[in-house]
Amino acid sequence: MFFSQETVLAAITALVSIEHNFTRTTGNADLLSYYLILKKLNMSCTQWTDKSIVFEDKEKTLASLWQLGGLFSESENAKKKCCLLFSSFSKKTTMSSTYFYNQGTEFPKLAGRFKDTVDNTAADYLLDKGLNDTYRFKSDVISIILNNYTKKFSLDALAIWTYRTLQFEKTKSLQEIKKQFIDEFKINSEDSRKLFETSNIINHTFQDSPINHKTIRTFLNSQDICEISHVNILNNHNFNPSNLDFKSLYNGAHMINDSTKVKSLLDKSKQVVLTGVPGTGKSHMIEQLREFYDDIKIVQFHQNYSYQDFIIGKTIESGDVVVKKGELLSFIESLETDKRYLLVLDEINRGNLSSIFGEALYALDRGNMINVGKELASDNQYELSIPDNLHILGTMNSADRSIAIIDFAIRRRFLFVELKPDYDLIDRHVKINDEEILGNFLRLINEKIISFFENSDYLLGHSYFLTLSEPSIEDIYDILHYKIIPMLIEYDHGEQTAISHIFPEGLLNANSDELIEQIKAFINE
Repeated sequence: MFFSQETVLAAITALVSIEHNFTRTTGNADLLSYYLILKKLNMSCTQWTDKSIVFEDKEKTLASLWQLGGLFSESENAKKKCCLLFSSFSKKTTMSSTYFYNQGTEFPKLAGRFKDTVDNTAADYLLDKGLNDTYRFKSDVISIILNNYTKKFSLDALAIWTYRTLQFEKTKSLQEIKKQFIDEFKINSEDSRKLFETSNIINHTFQDSPINHKTIRTFLNSQDICEISHVNILNNHNFNPSNLDFKSLYNGAHMINDSTKVKSLLDKSKQVVLTGVPGTGKSHMIEQLREFYDDIKIVQFHQNYSYQDFIIGKTIESGDVVVKKGELLSFIESLETDKRYLLVLDEINRGNLSSIFGEALYALDRGNMINVGKELASDNQYELSIPDNLHILGTMNSADRSIAIIDFAIRRRFLFVELKPDYDLIDRHVKINDEEILGNFLRLINEKIISFFENSDYLLGHSYFLTLSEPSIEDIYDILHYKIIPMLIEYDHGEQTAISHIFPEGLLNANSDELIEQIKAFINE
């Protein structure tokens, strides 16, 4: 089901009512839109970010521009003047091409132009510029944005506009939809309250098909401005919403919790890395993948793991120095050509990757034959080529601050798939007293974690509550006090400050008999 036409048009009406309050020195009409896209691209108020990393995911940038301003659907060919960001809707009564985002650029090229917009315009208002082409948000960025408009934008109107063609599996409350929006755009609950009007102003309903974008263009008085025509959606030369997995984008960048999709990516690229915070199901995903392979070998990387362990090296056996093949060479030699194999490099970013792979790194470019063991005697050199029936899956724990950013040479040779906390999964499988409250409980904990640490790598995964299918209240008490709270203390370097910020005193002090009522109060605060 989809938002009804009446619901989407009501949301647009609410967004139209917000006028700009900017001058050349105070801002730009679309500051809020730029801020939201930059948040989704992982810009932070506290950490300097290399701008080349911020803008490297052009697909996500383009998808974000479509979410916030795209005026076309999957059956239409978008050329110029096809992106009208919601923050410029107030000009609908006198609509002209000047209000469109980069009106002279065809939509598929807008991702590259967004970088120029940030560098040339938005950065002056929203960002501090550091050394070596780095950015971070200004400390008063929220105030700057609020001063740019006559009043706050409605959060439910903005969320409905953003998800105007998203297909929902079931009806959702506005509270759930707004939570989905702030999760996707990585806005903590405190900033959300400051930035948006959070009360519900729209009575939303659903229908069986999405709203037609022609109706939207007519409503915004832009139907004669947009350069749009009908197109076959399989035309790969044009951007179409159907070409992107918007369901995964709505739940987080490159979020995939489906083993069939991961298997499909492995078939295409041969090499994938699963990344995510603890408890998001990386180990479970590996187990699900077993049905697609004849054999899976798991190798765990660590700081002392070496080229000798993985590729080839000298060792002492029975008092003699001998050349011994490492785990990769030995595994490849054991493969049968008519079977499918998966090599799992667990905790891939814990090892010194340049040292572990050495010249064998180039074998990851499939088809290359690499001589390994060159430092050994000449008669002990081996040729290494990775066969097509061997796929490689790495795993990374993104919450581990003791490890360096993964080697760019490795990053270029793998697809990266992020596993995110899945709150709906908890409620589908785990109930407490026949109530679905644990998903929202973890969601709110994670919102407060973001607010306190300002780091999404500290989120908690759904597996904390999936260890038992029918947990008792005592089980929930134990998970909270002996798993979650110790983890947060570890994140806070042994301090207790985070605990009092995240949890109310009543919840912390509740015994098992009082716990469920305190959790409900926490959710509804």
